[in-house]
Amino acid sequence: MSADPLKMSTHAFASAIFPLPIDQVWSHLRNFTFPSKLLPSIIQSSELESGGERDIGAIRLIRWHSGELRRQRLLSLSDQYYTISWELIEADPPVETSAILSKIRLIRITANNTTLVEWSSEFSSNVPSSFVLFEQRAYQENLGEMREVMTGQTTPLLFHKKEAPSTRVLWLATELGVPLKIKEVVEAPKSLRKSTEMAMTKGGLVTSYVEGHLTVLESGAILMYLLDKHDSQGRLSPAPGTRERALFYKFFFYSASTADHLLFEAYKLMYVDEDEENEELERLKNGWDNDVAANFERELEGKKYICGDQFTAADIMIGWTLFMANLLGWLEGHPELVNYLGRLSRRSAYQTAFGAY
Repeated sequence: MSADPLKMSTHAFASAIFPLPIDQVWSHLRNFTFPSKLLPSIIQSSELESGGERDIGAIRLIRWHSGELRRQRLLSLSDQYYTISWELIEADPPVETSAILSKIRLIRITANNTTLVEWSSEFSSNVPSSFVLFEQRAYQENLGEMREVMTGQTTPLLFHKKEAPSTRVLWLATELGVPLKIKEVVEAPKSLRKSTEMAMTKGGLVTSYVEGHLTVLESGAILMYLLDKHDSQGRLSPAPGTRERALFYKFFFYSASTADHLLFEAYKLMYVDEDEENEELERLKNGWDNDVAANFERELEGKKYICGDQFTAADIMIGWTLFMANLLGWLEGHPELVNYLGRLSRRSAYQTAFGAY
């Protein structure tokens, strides 16, 4: 059986067609600080530490939203050949290779006056294949975002992982008809696992929403932002100043704090530490049964949804909480919550957000 050439290579390459003339594309790239302008979803800043924006030898410091840092030196910049290249000087956390030489090249497509953009890197021979594959995948995604920014067709980006709290955001966006670009979270190479290109929250579960240069973290905060921006009619939230609005706030944030905390701690014990006999797990389960589940059940008695007959974003917050509790086996003995989750799961937006579940 022949080896996969990508896994054997010290070269990463990605390309994409931009529906713009080459000079227009190049005008965005001929500045060494371009990453923060063209990759706002992952790059927090790209600042010059020495030299000018087009000076060979200039050094830039790139900060990812995740906290990762890379210091790079400009090696070449050619208006004649539409190329820019740079080398890695330093990275924090350190990367799994001793050298990276990167290059972006533009090629004019004369048939329709568009541009082929190529992003490539050469690595030292000691680089692991997993790192090469990770970088190549990142280059392809970067080109996609750069194209959207240049053409003004950016769509809000949700970093999403199956079973993560980000499912709440996908559910609400589907209910409201808000378009989202989904970026599936994958495992990073060893050197980047403490600082990947996505924001990580409790339990390693992703809750990050990017809209242009705006990044919002935590599922509850993202839902409130989307409600403020896209639900001025109050379709998914009760009228301000009403008892139902008070209940909405109460259970919206109760799910995001007290209830989720129990689930995250239990999930860690059962699936990360693999310690299902831990006394702490028993304590958490008792807290769920006697406090969290009991609170939900008392408020749901005789109701269709948590605030009454109106389905709201608070039901979305609770719905994910109950989904996770069910995976842990914690809905056993709570038929009212099982029935409530059943009502929620019949909504088409729920089915879209949770996929096969």
